[in-house]
Amino acid sequence: GLDTIRVLTNATKYSSVIEKGIAQGKVNIVVSVDSGTRETFVKIKKHDFYDKVWENITRYASVQKKSNLVKTKFILIPEVNSSQSEVYAWIQKSKDAGIRHVAYDIEWDWFKQNQNNIPDFIYDITRYILDKVKENNLEIELIDRGGLIADKLK
Repeated sequence: GLDTIRVLTNATKYSSVIEKGIAQGKVNIVVSVDSGTRETFVKIKKHDFYDKVWENITRYASVQKKSNLVKTKFILIPEVNSSQSEVYAWIQKSKDAGIRHVAYDIEWDWFKQNQNNIPDFIYDITRYILDKVKENNLEIELIDRGGLIADKLK
């Protein structure tokens, strides 16, 4: 009887139940890929499920009737995945997979330690993300710390 159910997943396993829920508009998923390239994906996730995850994202996205039911999320981890090339690769992979909505956040532990002295490059990469998302006609959900930084750019 719920209107929609949000599932946070790493998408390493494909679920026909989730697929059915997406197709019916009753389930939306957020896949935290946190990378655009295989090398960075493996560095962060510690396993090479890169192709499988993107294959599953593409399959889920292909059954959505509303374009906001399948999202990829990028959690920025400074000095790990914080380059423009990594962000650009994530946006392109998402778009190629049929994703129209993405999400952005900043890693909690790093932010907690640096919240009183956020370096300029965090503002720069956040601005870059917002610009590239707009250029690619995508929608973005700014989550927690990502939203706090984006709000300071206005």
